[in-house]
Amino acid sequence: MQFSEIVGHDDIKSLLRSQADGGRIPHAQLFVGKQGVGKLPLAVAYAQYLNCAHPHDGDSCGECASCRQFARLEHPDLHFVFPYVHKHTEETCDDYFSSFRQWFLSDPYGAVQDWIAFQSNDRKKGEIYANESERIITTLSLKSYQAKWKTLIIWLPERMGEAGANKLLKTLEEPSPSTVLLLVSDNPDRLLATIRSRVQRVNVPALSAEQVFGWIRQHSTEVGEEDARRVARASMGSLSTAKQMMEDLLQGNKRLDDFALLMRTAWGIRNLPSLDQKGDFLLRLQEWSEKKSGESRDEIIMWLQYCQRLLRENFIYNFKRPELNYLSVTEESFSSKFAPFINEDNILPIMKLFATAERDIGQNVQIKIVLTDLALQLIMQIK
Repeated sequence: MQFSEIVGHDDIKSLLRSQADGGRIPHAQLFVGKQGVGKLPLAVAYAQYLNCAHPHDGDSCGECASCRQFARLEHPDLHFVFPYVHKHTEETCDDYFSSFRQWFLSDPYGAVQDWIAFQSNDRKKGEIYANESERIITTLSLKSYQAKWKTLIIWLPERMGEAGANKLLKTLEEPSPSTVLLLVSDNPDRLLATIRSRVQRVNVPALSAEQVFGWIRQHSTEVGEEDARRVARASMGSLSTAKQMMEDLLQGNKRLDDFALLMRTAWGIRNLPSLDQKGDFLLRLQEWSEKKSGESRDEIIMWLQYCQRLLRENFIYNFKRPELNYLSVTEESFSSKFAPFINEDNILPIMKLFATAERDIGQNVQIKIVLTDLALQLIMQIK
């Protein structure tokens, strides 16, 4: 992957090029930013640039043997660690790398939820397992085959357990010669402070609405210009979010439908006068919880994050300042009716309910219990 293939981030590309050209290459860097802004593609392009035989015009040549191998993620000195759902405890990333390569090359801006869904039908959350740390140590102890720089890219190191993180820390403290470690993180605060202190941080900002709009028009001819501009603005600079929103437009917004069903059911239980009606709505709530709990943890976490964004937008919608809202056409239609139910009295308690549910799902609490508890507590908030 070349720098020219990556949307935006000219300042960061310039920084990475100057490091390589000036021979000031940190042994470990941490690429930080929100999901979908291009951190992983930047890391791959940087590794390719470091090992290109004939870089020119501020980019790798794309034609030498090294570049061709990097373009296919087949270079013997390019190594990856990433979250996955294992089937057997002795497995490592190597056992899933063929699938990961296929997924990344088809969707370099994809979210971790997309990768886990591609890799496994299991409902578990993707993790970096403890035995991966031994593989990291072994891999970095070997001499490079042909590259100037052996490169290890760790995607989402915050999903590594404490034992693995401590072993990674030892690797950072005693780096192998001619080795570059590139950590790519959505949530750096979840990393050990000692790890963060031993890497050079590279902040990767959100893309501009115009950059996202250009990417949408290039990759989707089915979405009209007005919808594309709304998506570009509402995506908040994330191409993976923009991709999901485009799919919602074309296929029906299931995330919005699930949110609306939850809210309407909670409202009905609280406000309908008949006990029979309340009982019917309570049964619907139970059915919703059972159905929703059949999704993977990563999918549910992504949905809970979506709900929190939608709640914020509905609260702001009440101020009648459209320039402050970031909603798709479908979301705005829903919000025109729902926004009055979100106000200064309940916005913070409701946001806290969804944030707590997101935390609990991420910590492997039973999904059905978390969703049922969320739904029951919402009954007291939606008036």
